Amino acid sequence: MLALPAFAGSAAASPPRLRARPATLPARGGRVRLRVSGARGVCRFKGAARGLPAKRPCAVRLTVSVGANRSERRRIVVVRLRTHRHRLSVRIIERRRAADPPQTAASIGLAVLGAVTDPISAASAPAITSQPASESATAGTVVTFAASASGSPAPAVQWETSGDGGATWTPTSPSVAAEMALNGHLYRAVFTNSAGSVTSAAATLTVTPTSTPNFAGYIVRASAGEVFTAVAASWSVPTVTCSPGQSTFEAQWPGIGAHTSVVQAGTETNCESGLPEYYAWYDMFGDTAVSPNGYAIALPSSYAIAPGDTMSAAISITGSTWQLTLSDATANWTWTATVTSPNPPLDQSTVEWMVEDPAVGCAPSCGLPALSATTPVTFSDASATGDGGLSGPISLFSGVGAEQIAVNSTVLATPGPLDAAGDSFSIAPGA
Repeated sequence: MLALPAFAGSAAASPPRLRARPATLPARGGRVRLRVSGARGVCRFKGAARGLPAKRPCAVRLTVSVGANRSERRRIVVVRLRTHRHRLSVRIIERRRAADPPQTAASIGLAVLGAVTDPISAASAPAITSQPASESATAGTVVTFAASASGSPAPAVQWETSGDGGATWTPTSPSVAAEMALNGHLYRAVFTNSAGSVTSAAATLTVTPTSTPNFAGYIVRASAGEVFTAVAASWSVPTVTCSPGQSTFEAQWPGIGAHTSVVQAGTETNCESGLPEYYAWYDMFGDTAVSPNGYAIALPSSYAIAPGDTMSAAISITGSTWQLTLSDATANWTWTATVTSPNPPLDQSTVEWMVEDPAVGCAPSCGLPALSATTPVTFSDASATGDGGLSGPISLFSGVGAEQIAVNSTVLATPGPLDAAGDSFSIAPGA
């Protein structure tokens, strides 16, 4: 047999208040209307896996004790809960015998409601109670968005993100590993229950580069157990502006590895005592047989460069052999070198596309030359290859980070966003 429907305001709490018309049950059956305050919600049948929304009448067959001294004689009634004005309709199906003492409609109603054991609340569509806030994060950190909504039953939440200004949305997690590729992405929460759904406002994720004293550009870290085997990029040699007697440095390069174990090839645009200086170079920092002091090795004068020249660099390793290539399409020359990998081998856990201050960026506090003032540097066709078979533009890889040169909280150079193809970006030194 189905149990009673559950109403808010059970016997354990404040019981519902009833008004009955008529006040006494008819002897020959009929209908009694009870107005109930404090009864709200859906009609649930205990033991049955179903419930009816509050907008629909709820009907269930019940047995109600009647008779003198609460005898066992029972009548079968139908109780309908209508949420509109909280009205209960009790219909007497079995006619009361004349010998039975009169029963008041209120006592029948209280007997019904008194048997309630599981109070419930009305089904209601979700409503946003807390909107997500826009977040700013440094590349490489984790950001968690938060939002909340009311509703009955408690709504489930699905987070969504958009990288095209809200034109399209895809499922995501509220916790996001901040990468430069996600800069400007939107995040929102969709709350849903049986009564409907609601979507929060969109919050914006702003990702800022990590501040370093001497590097500005993009860096990709290999997945666990993998290494990088190739990196490449193209750029134009920037024009350097020198003040009288000034000495400054700036290098532009792609490379594999990091810190004191890195293979690089690029260009340098310096001021030497107030005079511009341009040259191409390579470095195998960590291989003492090639770079005994770790300094860049300038290419011979036959490989001269000039401002505006279109450069390209490619670095790769096959087995234990490194190959480095630098080309100047404007001057029509190509330089190539092959080098046997040292033992222990050089680092291959990262690839980078960087503008560097070789003076380690501590000027002027430590007395070393500052970053050169140059025209913007734009890297294009920036790509990498991992030993797991993944090969393509910067944006193809996970773990994309960015760095900016900042000294004493002053930003000297910062990378702009990746283009739509994910293989090009610009750096404006001094900005």
